[in-house]
Amino acid sequence: MKGAFAFGILMAAGTYFCRQVLPQPSGTLIGIVFVAAFLLPGIAVTWIRTRLPFVTAGMLAALVALGLIAWAEWQGTFLTSGALGVNVAVVVLLVLSYLGFFLESKVHASEWQRWRQHMDNASLLDILRLRHIPWLRSGVDQR
Repeated sequence: MKGAFAFGILMAAGTYFCRQVLPQPSGTLIGIVFVAAFLLPGIAVTWIRTRLPFVTAGMLAALVALGLIAWAEWQGTFLTSGALGVNVAVVVLLVLSYLGFFLESKVHASEWQRWRQHMDNASLLDILRLRHIPWLRSGVDQR
């Protein structure tokens, strides 16, 4: 789990840099593109390697939330009363994202446990290369 912790620190540092150092709203948009560029292939790799529907849907919900945040930031309305609908939609999508991970841990508990065990030895480089997502499907070519 050291890799997951290091990845969290990297994401936090990147978020701080994009929000506090870079000019706005460009900095936030750059940060969102960075996260989306990692999340989008992560969704595909997760589905291909695991076929776990709830976690894949949760990741997709997070990606849609990022798109809404980017749109609202570009409009200059994110986290203002003028974009209440967008803000509510972002919160709902993020709750659904978390719910996807929670449901997966209950519905497909054995696969989830195998993923957690695989993550115990994952480094930051493994995570950045999406090697932290294990092959959980049997009978599949694991290239």
